[in-house]
Amino acid sequence: MAKQAPCRLLGLGDSITAGVGAGSPDRGYVPQLTRDLARISGCHWWSWIAAQPGYRIVDLRRQVFWETLPPAEAVVMTIGGNDLLHAAATVMLRPARLPEILERSRRHLTAALEGIRRQTGADIYLGSVYNPYPESALAAWAVETFNRCVILPQAGRNATIVPLYELFEGRQPQWIDGYRRGRIFDRQRLPWRRPVHPNAAGHRAIAEAFLTAMAGRHRLNPTAARIGHSPSGRLDGSA
Repeated sequence: MAKQAPCRLLGLGDSITAGVGAGSPDRGYVPQLTRDLARISGCHWWSWIAAQPGYRIVDLRRQVFWETLPPAEAVVMTIGGNDLLHAAATVMLRPARLPEILERSRRHLTAALEGIRRQTGADIYLGSVYNPYPESALAAWAVETFNRCVILPQAGRNATIVPLYELFEGRQPQWIDGYRRGRIFDRQRLPWRRPVHPNAAGHRAIAEAFLTAMAGRHRLNPTAARIGHSPSGRLDGSA
């Protein structure tokens, strides 16, 4: 009998997909998701992470244009948080520019996803942007608006939006690395300790969310993929 070819998972986007905050490389959401997929699918999965900390949507588009991506069964992505951070000062000084900024980000993301489809032939799973500052009305409005105008319109044509925004709401103190008060001014800490990235429990939760989104495809058992959250943020059945 011929040996079954491995299934391939490609991680693209920003520092969340790169695994920042997880504590160790194997605890990032992509490695955890890879192990989960292998466990419940009966197929050997391997992953390649091409995500880069600091990436904005325009950087992703350039990467897709200039780099050769491998074929894959699935692509998982987080992108957009850095766009919000970069746009904050401009919007505060010139709020009338917000629609232009959002539309430019949407166009760049649409082009990037089209390039990913063309190169990989994969189903794409794109996480919505969560809000690391739940005590800030401005942050809540900005993240919700960005998701509505930039992320959610990408659904369809083999792209699924994974609802990380809803997943993290109310759970930020448990799932954000270095969480303090949930206010925008918390980001004035040292750059490598800003409370925006998921901690190990947050990465575990993100892996679960992507796994659930992938249920029914890729030889998964939908029942096995529905693993409930425990109060600690770990997932029942996790390693």
